[in-house]
Amino acid sequence: MHFDIVVELFIAAFNEVGVHPAVTGEVGHLLRKTRREVTSGFTVRAEVARRANERGLDALYEKLIGDNNDLVPFIERLMDIISLDRRISWAFEDRDIETLQEGLLYYFSDVLGGPLTYKGKNLSVIHRPLELNDFHFDAFLMDIERTLSSVGVDDDTVDEVIVILEPQRASILSGQKKKIESGARIVDGKNLLERIGGEMTIEAVVDTMFSALQSDPRVKFFFHLDASRIRQIKIRLVQLLVGASGGPKLYEIARLKPAHFHHNITDFHFDALCENLRVSCEVTDITPAFTDELMETIEKLRQEITSGCTIRLEIAHRKTESAGTASLYSQLGRKDGIVEFVNKLFKRLHADPRISYFFAGSKTDIIKEKLSLYLDQIFGGAITNLVTRVYEQAIVDTRLRSFFEKNKAKIQSIKKKMSQYVCGLVGGPIKYDEADLQPAHYAINITNFHFDAILELFRGCLTGDNIDRPIVRDFLKALQPVRRLVTTGFTLRSELAKRNLEKGRDQLFKKLGESDGIIALIDKLFGVLLADTRVNDFFANRTETKVDSIKKGIATVLIETWGGPKTYQGREIANIHRDVGLNDYHFDAFLADLQKALMGAGADEQLIDEVIVTVEPLRQGVLGRKDSNVTQLAHKDGVALIERLGGDLNLESVVESLYERCQEDTRTKYFFDKGKAKARQVRMKMYQLLSGLFGGPVQYDVANLKPAHYAMDIRDYHFDAVLQLAQEVMK
Repeated sequence: MHFDIVVELFIAAFNEVGVHPAVTGEVGHLLRKTRREVTSGFTVRAEVARRANERGLDALYEKLIGDNNDLVPFIERLMDIISLDRRISWAFEDRDIETLQEGLLYYFSDVLGGPLTYKGKNLSVIHRPLELNDFHFDAFLMDIERTLSSVGVDDDTVDEVIVILEPQRASILSGQKKKIESGARIVDGKNLLERIGGEMTIEAVVDTMFSALQSDPRVKFFFHLDASRIRQIKIRLVQLLVGASGGPKLYEIARLKPAHFHHNITDFHFDALCENLRVSCEVTDITPAFTDELMETIEKLRQEITSGCTIRLEIAHRKTESAGTASLYSQLGRKDGIVEFVNKLFKRLHADPRISYFFAGSKTDIIKEKLSLYLDQIFGGAITNLVTRVYEQAIVDTRLRSFFEKNKAKIQSIKKKMSQYVCGLVGGPIKYDEADLQPAHYAINITNFHFDAILELFRGCLTGDNIDRPIVRDFLKALQPVRRLVTTGFTLRSELAKRNLEKGRDQLFKKLGESDGIIALIDKLFGVLLADTRVNDFFANRTETKVDSIKKGIATVLIETWGGPKTYQGREIANIHRDVGLNDYHFDAFLADLQKALMGAGADEQLIDEVIVTVEPLRQGVLGRKDSNVTQLAHKDGVALIERLGGDLNLESVVESLYERCQEDTRTKYFFDKGKAKARQVRMKMYQLLSGLFGGPVQYDVANLKPAHYAMDIRDYHFDAVLQLAQEVMK
C-alpha cells in the first residue's frame, strides 16, 4: 500500500509540472522496479511473524510480559512515549487516561494471547470522531515498536505484535475518505473495462499474450504445460484482469499469493510477463493511455505473485546467516558429498531434453570439477574456514573484540560477508558488492591500528597452516586495498571534527553545556556504563561514595579535555588505571557508551565526532602505554627492526635505493622528481622517519607527516606503489 501511494504521488507530481507522458510513464516503470528492495523487509518479517503466530499466542504473551504479571508496564510505557509524539498525542488530550489505559490493557491482552477479554465498543465507533488517517495509524504502530524495544522485547517478537495489529487499520480508519484511490478509475462514468471494450477485449489480449509467453525463453518454463492446464490458467487470468479493471470480481486476489507461493517467480519473470502483456495490448489496438492504466493496475499485483519466492529466499538467507553454512556443508557431506551431488545433478541435466545440449561434450568432466570446487568454496571451503578462525581470534583480541562481539546471527552474517568478499579478492566468485563496504563501515571508528591487527590475525592463521610465505604475502597484499574502504569513515569524520576544534576547544565546551552540561552528561554516561556487562565489573563492589568520586574525577578530566577550566590536580591517568586491568576492548566499550550517552542527550553526529576525537588521545595514558603502537610493532623478540635490517648504514642504503626507484617509476615520479637540494632533504627526512618507526632513535616527529603531505594529491594508489618499491629494494 505505502509503496503504491508513493509511486502515485510521484507520477501525479510529474504530471502537475507538465512532464511528457512518455517520460512520466518511464519514471513510474523505473520506480516500480524498486518495489522488492523497499518492501521485502516487511513482507518477509510479516510472513515469519505470521507463521510464528499460527502456532499459538500463548508464547507471545509470555514473551511480552517477561517478569511482570501482565501488560500494565508496557501500557504505561506506551502512554509515556505517545505523550511525547506530537503526531498523535493530540488524540489523547482531555481524555480519561486511566480509563483509556484500562481499555488498552484489555484489548491488547485479548488480541495478543493474554487472559483478559475485550468487551468494549467497536473500534470503528470509538475512532470515527477523531478522523484518523494512515499517517496516524503508522505513527501509533511506530510508537508500539519503540515501546516494545525499550522494554527489551526482541525484534522477532515485535514483528509478531505488528502483524497482529496491522489488520486493525481498516476498523480504526473505517469511514475515512482515502486520499488516493487504489481501484480502477472511473472516467466519464465508465470503468477501465468498459473503456477498453469489455471482456472480449481482455480475452483477446490474454490469448495473444499466451502465444508469446509460451515462446519467450524468460518465462517459457512456467507455461510449458498441457493444453487443458493452459486453458484453465487463461480463464483465471481473464477473470483476474476483468475484476482488476472494474468488472465483476470472479477471481479473488487473495488466492494469488498461495497459488504462486511455491513457484520461483521473481521480478525478472513478472517484468517479462508485463512486457508481453503491453505488446499484446498494442497488437489488439488498445490505446497507449488505456494500456498504461491497465499496466498500472497489474503492477499492484506484483507482490502477491512474487512474494512467495522472495519470502522463501529471504528466510533461507536468514537461516544461513544465523546458523552459518557449516551445518549445510556437513549435510551435503562436505567435499566428497558435494562431488557426489554434482555427479547426480549432471545425470539429471543429461537426461533433460530442454538443456542437455549445453552439457554434452568432452569438457563435461572439467565443468563438473569446477562446479564442485565452486560449491565447496561457497558452502565452507578454505576461505570460509580461514575467516572463521580469524573471527574466533578477533573476538578475543582486545584490540578488535569490540567490533566483532555480536549476537550469534550477526556473527554469522559478518563471517558470511567477509568470506564472500575475501573470496572475490583472491580470484574466487564475486558474491559481495565492494560498493557496500565503505557505507557499512563509515560510522564505525575503525583506524589503521585495527586494520593492521586484523591483517596480523590473517597472517598468523596462514603461517600456522604452513602456507608458503610468498603466498601469504600475496594474500595480504590483496587485502590492502580494503584498508581505505573500512577506515575512510573514521578518517574523514575525525578530520572534520579536528578542523572544527581548530577554532578552539572552548567552542566544544559551550556546545556541551559547559560544566553543568558535562556533569549531567557524565551522569547519563554512568547510567549506561553500569548497565554494560563489558565494563560494569570495574564498578562492582564499590560503595556509592566511591562511584561518585570516580564520576567527579572523570567529569573534572573531561571538562578540562573539552576546553573548560583546568582544575584537575589528581594523579596521572596512567597511575590511576595501572592496576585496574584495562585494555583496548574496555576503552572501546567506554567510547561506545559515551556515544550512547551523547545520543541520549540529543547531541548531533558532528558534536559526537568532536567529543570522540578529543577523548581518543587519552587511550595511551589510560592503558599505560608509553610507546606508540607503531613502535611496539617495530620490535620482535626484543630486537628492533632497524637492527634486523643491519643497522643505520643499511637503512641509509635502502632509502637511497628507494628514492631512486621512486624517481624512475612513472606512478611516483611526479612526487619525487625534485632538484638535488630538495631531493637530499626529502631523503634525510625519510631516513629519520624510518629510523624511529623501525625502533631506532626517533629523529622525526610523526605529527609533521600529515601537514607536510596534506595539500598533495597522494592517493592509496601512490602509497601502495611506494610500498611495492620498498619491498623490491629490501629483497
